[in-house]
Amino acid sequence: MAVNQDSYTQSVPVSLSFTRQGNDCITPAFWEALERANLRVTLPTTTTGSTTTVVEASSLSDNIARIDSEGKVYVPGITKVELAEQTVTLSNLTAPGVLVEIAFAATGVADLENALQNISFRVSPPEAAVYISPPRLTSGYIKFDVYRVQSTETAAPYPVISVTGSGRLFVIPSPSPA
Repeated sequence: MAVNQDSYTQSVPVSLSFTRQGNDCITPAFWEALERANLRVTLPTTTTGSTTTVVEASSLSDNIARIDSEGKVYVPGITKVELAEQTVTLSNLTAPGVLVEIAFAATGVADLENALQNISFRVSPPEAAVYISPPRLTSGYIKFDVYRVQSTETAAPYPVISVTGSGRLFVIPSPSPA
């Protein structure tokens, strides 16, 4: 292996892990090359005047990559949170505009701003006019308000409507100041 002649860089060894597949997928020579690979990443240093500084983790508050207690880079992964199916019923006495809450347990979700939402609702009967509010996070629950939209029925009994929701959230770790 050639020696790095650039005094403005430092290299760090990198380990490569892989699952070997059958030789019918990739040639044996390729597997041998992977097994014998000596990988290194070159990190530039910065020079200001006579002072040289090594690459460091940013201290910006939106930086989710961290250096852990062993001096290694740690980037937390996205967490998938399954929301168990929930159903609410607007009874024949629930007037238009009366809120009924549907709530999903969302353990581990600290902030909806950093969560990709994949939540769907089924309304029965499908032609029923209902309003479903934007989500809000309260005490470990994601809550929605559901209400019957004004219709031709002006008094009870109203048609019974059921709203069933389910889905998942993909939670991106919230950055905290370094």
